[in-house]
Amino acid sequence: MIEQLVFVGREREDLLLLGEQLRQTVWLMNGAEPSGALRQALAIDALDAVAVHVAFLHVGRLVALAQVSTHSSLQSIRDGEHFAPYIREHDFPVALFNRLLVHPAYREQGLARRADEARLLIAARSATHAVFVEARGQRISALESLGFEVCGPSADNRYPGHWSILRRDTA
Repeated sequence: MIEQLVFVGREREDLLLLGEQLRQTVWLMNGAEPSGALRQALAIDALDAVAVHVAFLHVGRLVALAQVSTHSSLQSIRDGEHFAPYIREHDFPVALFNRLLVHPAYREQGLARRADEARLLIAARSATHAVFVEARGQRISALESLGFEVCGPSADNRYPGHWSILRRDTA
């Protein structure tokens, strides 16, 4: 059985450190060699200290990790320029889905969807007006099945693939 755990900030530093290793594992298994700015983007950062994290453990082993953060202004959003064309001033506060990782051996078991559903609940309880996420590929259709709509392309070109910004109102 896979256990779901929700924690805030760095109250489970051990899981954040394991999450950093999981991010690198996932990137390597997907054929990418994280280096330079990408390796830095995979590291624990200031957002980890304030975000809410949804972790999934199997026999004590971290197998999936997702993050949701709330923001009261565009300036508080890391890489806010990617979202700027799509977030209106009256949308604030907003939630952002960040860093969804599922170990390849645990994919196709519904963990991403469980993480998304948990993060939607967290966003709604945080009194946000909308949730935004940057996604590509199959993730887009998975998010659309949860009521997200594609706003348009992301301005981010650091990662491989065509990335889009999606939005869902929380009300």
